[in-house]
Amino acid sequence: MRERFRPSRGGWVPLRGATVPAKGGRRDTLGSELTMWTRGIAGALLCAVGAVWIAQGTNVLHGSGMSGHGLYAVLGVVLVAIGLALLAWAWRVRRDRLANMPDADS
Repeated sequence: MRERFRPSRGGWVPLRGATVPAKGGRRDTLGSELTMWTRGIAGALLCAVGAVWIAQGTNVLHGSGMSGHGLYAVLGVVLVAIGLALLAWAWRVRRDRLANMPDADS
């Protein structure tokens, strides 16, 4: 990832809003941690809503205007796919972050 810098009298300084790697070359920003959790929670919610829509669209779950309409089953599959993609993205970010953490022994 390329950082954006601007020239300054004393050298190059990062642009406003750009994150700069901390010691050891890893990023330690509250924003990226919050973004990871937001992706995970949004992914889980989309999977849950998608599962309900699939159940209603296939007439497994009764008692709604959506029950028995195949369109909602298709939309549910789309929501589950998007939710799984968000969960995988959050998991990958977390895995990479844990891999770059220094060992407690050293």
